[in-house]
Amino acid sequence: MGRVCTGRRRDTRVCRARVRRPRGVSTTVSYDEARQLVIDTLAPNWQDGAFCLDDRLIVEDDELYFFKVGAREPLVSGDISYARFGGGVAGVVKSTGMVVWIPEIRVALRAQSLRMRRNPRPQFGR
Repeated sequence: MGRVCTGRRRDTRVCRARVRRPRGVSTTVSYDEARQLVIDTLAPNWQDGAFCLDDRLIVEDDELYFFKVGAREPLVSGDISYARFGGGVAGVVKSTGMVVWIPEIRVALRAQSLRMRRNPRPQFGR
């Protein structure tokens, strides 16, 4: 993985983490690579409970993979004292591997282009 830094682009928080590939290898990031990028980027600095990525569904459009992340306590056990409301969704740009934090309203505006399918190998709750 490349280095990680933070910044802002429009109203989306940007965390740069790129996959390094040898020449001649496809530049499209796979779902498994995108999932690992989100974990490597967000988990080390997570402060609200135990970091958890809910990967039971694979959600994507032509440009991004979308990930539901949050504290493990409300996602797994239903303890809402750790819940965060009105946040955003973690995403990974397929062409670059850039990890971005997307406001929920922007995800809602893209809803018609989203594709969802069950993950055949979910790691949720482990």
